[in-house]
Amino acid sequence: MTADEVHAGPGVHNAMSGAAQSVVQAGSIGSVVFAFGRQGAEPVTPYQLPWPPSSFVGREGELAALDLALADTGSASLWVVSGTAGVGKTALVLHWAHRAANRFPDGILYANLRGFADSTPRAEPGEVLDTFLEALGRSAEPRAVDSVEARAAEFRSALHGRRMLIVLDDVATAHQVRPLLPGATTVAVVVTSRNSLPGLRVREGGKLVSLSPLSPDEAVALLARIVDDGRVSGDTASAAELVSLCDSLPLPLLVAAQRLVSMSHLSIADLVEELRDERDRLDLLQTDETATTVRAVFSMSYRALDPEASRVFRLMGLQHGGDIGFDAIAALTGLRRARLRNALESLGHASLVEMTGPGRYRLHDLLRLFARECADAEETAGNRTQAVRAMLDYYLGQALAAGRRLAPHRRLLPQPVPGGGVDFDDRESAFTWCALEQANLVAEVRYAAGAGEEAIAWQLAAAMGAYFHQRKPWSAWIETHETGLRAAQEIGDNAGMATLLGNLAIAYRELRRRDEAEACFRDALALWEQEGDLYGQAVVCTGYGHACREWKRLDEALDYSQRSLNAWRQLGDQHGEAIAHNSLSGVHRDRGEVATALHHCEVAVAMFGEIGDRHAHAWALHNLANARRDRGDLEESLELHREALQAREDLGDRYGQAFTHEAMAETYRRLGRPGEQRTAAEHALAIFDDLGDPRGEDLRALIDGRS
Repeated sequence: MTADEVHAGPGVHNAMSGAAQSVVQAGSIGSVVFAFGRQGAEPVTPYQLPWPPSSFVGREGELAALDLALADTGSASLWVVSGTAGVGKTALVLHWAHRAANRFPDGILYANLRGFADSTPRAEPGEVLDTFLEALGRSAEPRAVDSVEARAAEFRSALHGRRMLIVLDDVATAHQVRPLLPGATTVAVVVTSRNSLPGLRVREGGKLVSLSPLSPDEAVALLARIVDDGRVSGDTASAAELVSLCDSLPLPLLVAAQRLVSMSHLSIADLVEELRDERDRLDLLQTDETATTVRAVFSMSYRALDPEASRVFRLMGLQHGGDIGFDAIAALTGLRRARLRNALESLGHASLVEMTGPGRYRLHDLLRLFARECADAEETAGNRTQAVRAMLDYYLGQALAAGRRLAPHRRLLPQPVPGGGVDFDDRESAFTWCALEQANLVAEVRYAAGAGEEAIAWQLAAAMGAYFHQRKPWSAWIETHETGLRAAQEIGDNAGMATLLGNLAIAYRELRRRDEAEACFRDALALWEQEGDLYGQAVVCTGYGHACREWKRLDEALDYSQRSLNAWRQLGDQHGEAIAHNSLSGVHRDRGEVATALHHCEVAVAMFGEIGDRHAHAWALHNLANARRDRGDLEESLELHREALQAREDLGDRYGQAFTHEAMAETYRRLGRPGEQRTAAEHALAIFDDLGDPRGEDLRALIDGRS
């Protein structure tokens, strides 16, 4: 299904709410500029506005009020556009922002904060800051979750001196907005919300634009602009009644007009008759007048679907994340690909689903709620449970398949699970799938943990462990594992608890949450010992030994690393044995035992090369370079680091690249080459900062001390 097939065509977009735009404008999410934080990157000018409404009437007073945002560039400008659902808040702001875009030469940022989303979590300030910083060229990877204030400060710095506009759509509370406010008086901010946000207006001086429904004449004019074939002017009485039934709200008017545009034989009088019937029935389910009208119009489009398309629509309402991939919908519905494509095309033509990208679909929040109500009314509890479980099984199977591709020598789960996903062709496709589905996987872990599916909750979290470890999306890593850990505890699954504790220990260690890391290492090791699982013990001892080395407890580091080596040998696991040699090389190097460190390095490099693990081989080369440097072979060390860096760049391992740049800086220092030393250190610092890794602070202090 192409974007053109989903679009209703010219004249369908109008002065409508954000919900309405999402219904019609599949794929039109605006021009988003993503600039990765590379050294020396040119400043970027983001323009993130979604596509503007092509049909827009009235609102002259509100547009004039927003124009005041441009009148005084010497003072901060904050506007709150407030009104009920479906009244056209988003359409008004987008229409105005596109019209005024040339007044913001340094760009426009846009974010949907999902303040009133029924099925997806509200956007937290840190999430939005990460997206904005990325668009401004400040970030390439997800950041740590424990420093919203630091990210807000960086955001304010990035905006300093710029003339920009920030549009914050669908806000629930002032808390969502405050960290996103600029310090620069040259930046205007426009917020849309169903709430008037009095706290934001009192404390931050925001000005309120209160949006009411269109007047009856404006609503009829909007209808005539969309349905431009004479039917409106030919039956003004029915048109007036249709406007009345829709409460003069753009959203239900849009859906009604879409039906008229797509069915040229349908008279307005016939549509009014249908709408009367639907409104009466849905009044029993919803007492709020506005919501009743919206649901009546949705129901009218829904009832016109063929049975298969209507079933796909209502089952899609059971998903708990954001947009959803084609294969996940197939699992949810049980349909074969050809039939599912036909059903999704029907939903697209009916403006009941939005296509957000190749093979990815989304129900807007209001439509998702309506679809879920339809599922509750028309599907048995058993059918709903079966559909959701099939989708969860799909996500688990694919997450495990991705994990196998990213860490082929690692045990992701202590026991195999039934079924399995389709294998990925390469690491890049596995990374791409994980990144696309990350928000959904977090949401589904959360859902499963609270819906009696505790086993799949912890398994799904653990299955993503390889991706989390290599790409460092700290927030998703920690949330899924803490949620999964509680689920495993609920059902008394020791192996599940030990698996997640071991993974959490690594995340906490890397974020320098030392007490939590140590508690997790100890608890995980005790559980694996209780289970008699030697593999689990070997994994935890490897990680614990590395942590003790970082914490300068070298005797313990040596004990745990040697214990892991013995366990891997007992298991006959050469890959694990190579990891242990790699760890021991670092411990012996820190103890000043360079010859022993070199021996372990050389063994690890040889074993990883024979096994074919390029990711681990790069780590071993890195460690070998460090050991050679400690022996005084500086030029040889530099060449080995260059080889490791090239491998890490080929693999897209930015975390590893940062470590190698940092190590090369030390080698350049010993060689007396300060310019190259500083360049390497700055490369490392940029990556650590992008990843939100605390090591960046140490490196920054070191660089500042040398300058």
